[in-house]
Amino acid sequence: MGLLASTIKMLTQFGKVINGVGNILNGVASVEKAYAKKLKADAFKEIADGIKEIAISVGILSASLIFLGNVPSDKLKQ
Repeated sequence: MGLLASTIKMLTQFGKVINGVGNILNGVASVEKAYAKKLKADAFKEIADGIKEIAISVGILSASLIFLGNVPSDKLKQ
């Protein structure tokens, strides 16, 4: 009976170790998912910033064209 009891105890401890390793792997998977979300958010921010820069440039160009369009043509010849 002593051998059976110690075998059961050993298997129980081994199961706890396996469970602990599983918890560690779940934690690593959670960190990986969070990092992937951060990378995706950073990429989106970069794209949004690029679009904003283009919009500002188009706005400046439009304002310049409107300004030049309102200047009388005889003043442009000077």
